[in-house]
Amino acid sequence: MVFYHKSGNLSIVGVYAVLLAVWSSTWIAIKVGLHGAPPLVGAGLRFLSAGLLLAAFRLACRRPLAVPRPQRRFVAVIALTLFAIPYGLVYAGETQVTAGLAAVLWSTVALFAALYASRLLPDEPLTALKLAGIGAGVCGLVLVFHGGLGLRTGHLAVLAMLGLLAAPACGAYGRVIVRRDGPTLPQTVLLAWSMGLAGLALLAVALVTEPYHVTLDARTLGAIAYLSLIGSVLPFMLLYWLLGKVRAVSAALIDLSLPLVTLLAGWAFYGEALSVSVVAGAVVVVAGLALATADARRVHV
Repeated sequence: MVFYHKSGNLSIVGVYAVLLAVWSSTWIAIKVGLHGAPPLVGAGLRFLSAGLLLAAFRLACRRPLAVPRPQRRFVAVIALTLFAIPYGLVYAGETQVTAGLAAVLWSTVALFAALYASRLLPDEPLTALKLAGIGAGVCGLVLVFHGGLGLRTGHLAVLAMLGLLAAPACGAYGRVIVRRDGPTLPQTVLLAWSMGLAGLALLAVALVTEPYHVTLDARTLGAIAYLSLIGSVLPFMLLYWLLGKVRAVSAALIDLSLPLVTLLAGWAFYGEALSVSVVAGAVVVVAGLALATADARRVHV
């Protein structure tokens, strides 16, 4: 898979490689953090600390952090759709299913991005290839759900998988909106406020819905710190940059390799069980992603 930049350098390819390496590791890091912190507490601390880090960086550079009034609603929408809702669902879902299965379901973000982009971005129409890819992705999800229930049965597992499918549906909308309206704000301002607000929202919900027992041992704190700095500040700054260079569907190509990489990593390093249906479903989902993004492989910016 090759991406081309008009200047002839490989900067876009490098960003894709970094995002793949980072995001394939975050699913297991979330699992590690859940040993000591409830899901919404862990997600809230992750994004609140990430937002504070970006705000501190902005202020240290003596650059303004204020958001103009016309853009405040946009920041709030990004906080909810790109961070608070999808990652709240991801963290909660990983209490019931494996990290690999969660990553497979999240990879459908590219399919949802294709649907949203066709309505919200005039330069990204819904082509026959995208429709074929979405259809293949749905077939793959049927296999994934079947295999996921085989790994762990019960109504909580079903709810977790449905939530893990709603998460990319919401996150894809946030990505498309960022590509459409994001250039109106500096990336560090948008990310500092949206991550910080998302963290506060998640912690507020956690106070009402989750138990107060939190074990902030070295393993839990290490996971939160890793997810905050390496799993949030770095990749979302790169994603923001990428969304300014390529199509929203092209930016979602990172999710093409993520499911299989995370499935194997979860099995090899975390001892997670695999089923034939989950692996087969992941392959079909990846094939669907490949079809849905086939007309965006050669990127001209």
